Amino acid sequence: MPKYQFFCMPDSNRQKFTYLDMGSNSFLDEKEQLLKEGFEIEDDYILAQTPQEAIEKFQSNFTYAAQEY
Repeated sequence: MPKYQFFCMPDSNRQKFTYLDMGSNSFLDEKEQLLKEGFEIEDDYILAQTPQEAIEKFQSNFTYAAQEY
């Protein structure tokens, strides 16, 4: 199953995010570029069949965390 790493801009409350497929041949280069642009790694990777499923999991985790407080 594909692994997706999510990146967020600081102080954006996870609203400004992007992700990378960790299985991509260009993952390390793209990750380095995102970090240079100011993105930060958000949480651990997410396992999902599709990018859309990964986004839904990422967003549902945020909703769950917000509801706890």
